[in-house]
Amino acid sequence: MAIDCKVEQERMELRLTGEIDHHRAGALMRELETQLDLESPRTVELDLGGVSFMDSSGIALLLRLYHRRKTPGGAGACPAGKSTEGGRAGAAVSH
Repeated sequence: MAIDCKVEQERMELRLTGEIDHHRAGALMRELETQLDLESPRTVELDLGGVSFMDSSGIALLLRLYHRRKTPGGAGACPAGKSTEGGRAGAAVSH
């Protein structure tokens, strides 16, 4: 599992690659939370196009990330998913 993080102004793009399973989800969430705390972006875009496998722990991680953005300090989250011909999947969360 790898995370590529790009920040421009108040927008953070997180590109995840590899597998997200119960063995990796906890460490991945801590890393994502660290990045979010360091940058405090207004918008977070999550690119899951490089994720080859995700179990229910990965889905729980995405829900936790979404709810974290909806709480005070991340109020007004608005998810948006997309899929392209290349099979990329993504989500944007703003506040």
